[in-house]
Amino acid sequence: MKMHRLYSISLLLSYLPEAVGRRDAFIFSSTVKPHPSLEDRTEAQVGVNLDVRLIIGGESDQESKMALTGLNLQLSKDKISDKESHLPMPGANGPNPGYSSGVRSLNIIEQPYFVSIEGLKKVELLQGCWEMVWREDGPAGSIVCGFNIPEEVRRNNYGAYLPAGRLYMSIPVLTADGLKEARAQKQKVETKSESLLKEREDELESMKNTNNILKKALHYRNAFAATENYLMTKRKGVVDVPLEDVEPIGDGLFMCKKATIWNKEGSFQQGKHDLLGYATVGKSDPRIE
Repeated sequence: MKMHRLYSISLLLSYLPEAVGRRDAFIFSSTVKPHPSLEDRTEAQVGVNLDVRLIIGGESDQESKMALTGLNLQLSKDKISDKESHLPMPGANGPNPGYSSGVRSLNIIEQPYFVSIEGLKKVELLQGCWEMVWREDGPAGSIVCGFNIPEEVRRNNYGAYLPAGRLYMSIPVLTADGLKEARAQKQKVETKSESLLKEREDELESMKNTNNILKKALHYRNAFAATENYLMTKRKGVVDVPLEDVEPIGDGLFMCKKATIWNKEGSFQQGKHDLLGYATVGKSDPRIE
C-alpha cells in the first residue's frame, strides 16, 4: 500500500507542474513547453460525464475515512477567460500557464452526499471548473477539476473531514504508448525493489548467524546499502498510477480510475497545500442537469 501511494504521488508531481504534495517553494523549468496536442486532447474530452466518489482520509484500513458519494460531473466546452472570475487553477494560474489548456466550466450535474447518524446529507460544491495539464516532455497528463467548498464538512466530531476552501481532483491521463511504457517501467522498478529487499533480508540473516564481529559488521553494512538502494529505486522518477485500472476516453487517451484529491490555500507559488485522499472516477452516460 505504501509503495502504491508513492507511485501515485510521483506521477502527480510529474505532470501537474511539480506543485502538489510539497509544502515548500515550487520548482519550475522555463524551458519546458506544453504538449503540441494539448488543445486537441482537451477538446476530445468535452461532454464527458464522470461519476465520482470522494474518499477523504488515508488509504490504509487503520486510517479514518469519510466517503462522499453520488457526484456527477460533465466536462463543458465553455472556456472561462482570464477576465472572468473563476477558481484559481494549478495550470492556468500557476507560473507556467502554457502547460494548461485554459480553464473551462465544469457542470455539476449531481452534488455528492454522505451518510451520518442523522441520515443522508448533501454536500455543496461550487464554482466547478476544469483544465487539462500536459507538458511537452511529460510522461502523462492530468485532467484537473476544481471546486469551492463553502463550509467544512464533517460526519462527526472526530475523524476525517473535508475542510472549507478550494478543493482539487487530479485525474491522470496517458496515451496508449505512455500507458505501455509506464507499466513496463513500473514492473522493472518493482522487480528491482523485490530483489533489493531479498538482498537485505539475506544479509540480516547472515549477520544473525555469524559470531564473527567483522563479518557481522560487513553484513550490516551490506544490508544498510541494500535498504538505501531500495529507497532510491522507488524515488527515481517512476511514473506511477493504478495502471491496471484505466478507462478509454477521447482522442485515444486512457483515464486512470483513481484520482488524487487535495486542497490549496494562497497562490500556486507559495502557501499551504495538502493531500486529502483519493477519488474513484468512471465515465457515465450523459444526464439531464
